[in-house]
Amino acid sequence: MESTVPVGICRKLAEKFGLPIFVHVPHRYWRGDPINFGVKVLRVFGALTSQSSAIGLDFYKKLEIPLHIVPKIEIAEMCKIAENAHTYVRIAFVEGLRMTCEDLGLDFNKVRDACNTKWNVDLYEARDDIWGYCLPKDIRRAREQFEQTLGIKESSDLRKQIQCLKIL
Repeated sequence: MESTVPVGICRKLAEKFGLPIFVHVPHRYWRGDPINFGVKVLRVFGALTSQSSAIGLDFYKKLEIPLHIVPKIEIAEMCKIAENAHTYVRIAFVEGLRMTCEDLGLDFNKVRDACNTKWNVDLYEARDDIWGYCLPKDIRRAREQFEQTLGIKESSDLRKQIQCLKIL
C-alpha cells in the first residue's frame, strides 16, 4: 500500500481479505520536482508481520528505493498523515504571514529571509495557497485522529481545554 490511509486501515484490510503479506510504504512524490523527489526517495516502510517485512524489503530493494524501516505498520500510516498535516500547517502559516506583510506594506521575502537566519526557522516560499487533494484531506485526518485519541468531539472542545490549561 502506497497511499495515505487512516491509522489501522492496513491491518483491517489484511484481516478482512485474509492477506498474510501486507506492507505500507507511503509515497513521497512531489510533482514540483519529480527528478529529486520522485519514486526513489527515502521512504518509510512498515510491515504487518516479519514475513511481510522480508518479502516487502526484497521487493523495494529490487526497485532500489531507500527505506526507513519502522517496527509497526501503524507508524508508517501515521507518519504520512503527520507529514502532510505538517506541510499543510507550514504552508498555511506562510500564506497568512504573506497576507499580513502585504497589509502592513512589508516585503514578505525580506521578512522571510530575515526569519530564516535563525537556526531553527525555515519558512517556505509563498506560493499560490494550498492546492491539491492530499494536504487538506490529511490535516482533517490528523485532527480526527487527535480528537479520537483525546476523546474530543469538536475543535471547540479542544479550545476550551486549552483555555482551562492556561488558567491553571
